[in-house]
Amino acid sequence: MPSSPAFRSEQYGYTLRKALADRGLDIEEGTLYPLLRRLETQGLLLSEWREAEKRNKRFYRLSRSAKKSSQNFSPNGKPSTHL
Repeated sequence: MPSSPAFRSEQYGYTLRKALADRGLDIEEGTLYPLLRRLETQGLLLSEWREAEKRNKRFYRLSRSAKKSSQNFSPNGKPSTHL
């Protein structure tokens, strides 16, 4: 999931969920938020709390290591055969 186009820009949970749904990946909130926390714990995502639209929201973005490791995959999500 972190190599998904939905992660190309920084997003908060709701917009991320909507972007994934627009790409055919409907994820319930009860699944998405624990997954985001797990990806952050694994060092694949970074997050920060900010005020947006007069509310505090947690924004997520890919970590450097996730960007680097996603370069080793082809667009279809399979490991690249060239280095």
